[in-house]
Amino acid sequence: MKNTSHKIILIASTAFFCFGVAAQTKATDPHAGHGSHAGHSSSASSTETATTSTKKYQQINDNMHKSMDIKFTGDADKDFLAAMIPHHQGAVDMAEVVLQHGKNPKIRQLAQEIITMQKKEIAEMKQLLKESK
Repeated sequence: MKNTSHKIILIASTAFFCFGVAAQTKATDPHAGHGSHAGHSSSASSTETATTSTKKYQQINDNMHKSMDIKFTGDADKDFLAAMIPHHQGAVDMAEVVLQHGKNPKIRQLAQEIITMQKKEIAEMKQLLKESK
């Protein structure tokens, strides 16, 4: 079951990344090209009334998008890894917010599983990136 879940997450992440690459070449918006993130606005009006967790999510989201805005090299493998590492780190950071502020035991458990799995994948991607240089 976990192997199937892992494959689904990998496929979804790959699709998310590929959509982002295609869209990014057509837009100048720093958030363009990373798929639809409806509800992830970091506008002043939403920040003024935001909860602590919302403010953390907004900051994580902004940092993740800045880190994913890589200089593409033309090497599909390296570009994929370079953009996916901060994407996965964003997932870890968001899951940590759930552990700090979330109350639903099932969601907290999912967040912990995401942290564990994404950290392993980050380490693997960093190693692959290092080996590909």
